[in-house]
Amino acid sequence: MGDPMLAAVQGGVVILHPSSGSIMGGIGVSGLAAQEDEDLAKIGLKAMKL
Repeated sequence: MGDPMLAAVQGGVVILHPSSGSIMGGIGVSGLAAQEDEDLAKIGLKAMKL
């Protein structure tokens, strides 16, 4: 990968601004299976209504 300071793992989602598409932040979840972590992060994003 390109940046040694970054790790690509399941469990996180990017929060994008609805109209501009710019990155606003992220949600990360850890503790369950990788797919469950990602699913929970997506539920959190959906709850934010973005």
